[in-house]
Amino acid sequence: MEIPITQLQTVIDAVHEKGHYTPLIIDPTGRADVYFQYATNCKIVDFKKFLVQCEIQKITNPQAVLEEIRTSLVSGLKHGKCMVMVMMDSAFDFPKWFDSAWFPKEVLEKGGIPFREKHVYEKCLRNEDFDDLGMFWANEDFPFRVVLTTNFDVDEYQEFLEDAIQLEKYMPIAIKKELI
Repeated sequence: MEIPITQLQTVIDAVHEKGHYTPLIIDPTGRADVYFQYATNCKIVDFKKFLVQCEIQKITNPQAVLEEIRTSLVSGLKHGKCMVMVMMDSAFDFPKWFDSAWFPKEVLEKGGIPFREKHVYEKCLRNEDFDDLGMFWANEDFPFRVVLTTNFDVDEYQEFLEDAIQLEKYMPIAIKKELI
């Protein structure tokens, strides 16, 4: 599916509403990433940064990466945010990082809907995530959801991402290149 950027939120909402796929935004220009940076209902998580800092530069350890992912997930769940997982021009190996107590695989399924189940997300909770009464409240008015973005071209994203994600679980949404 190819859409103008002006229809991005409408299409993402429709994909989340159906609940079958996770939106995968394909935009080599990076305009979608800029859109999400200014959207008030989004939590941006830079997965290319994790890849570079942990696996290439080796300046951070995997446990620190998992903790940053976990805190982003919990924050998104608590505040009703759309977690935007930005890959840019990288192929983050998501399955390698899945861990039910830090980064459950359910996060990437069906736009994040399975992660909203208490028996899934409660494994990610730590003492600091609870309020003064010992309760954790997931925002039901604006439920947690997930979007992935890539800057690969529409004709090459499959080649680069086929080992990083299960492509059949994603709804590819390409942003039209507009002439200025």
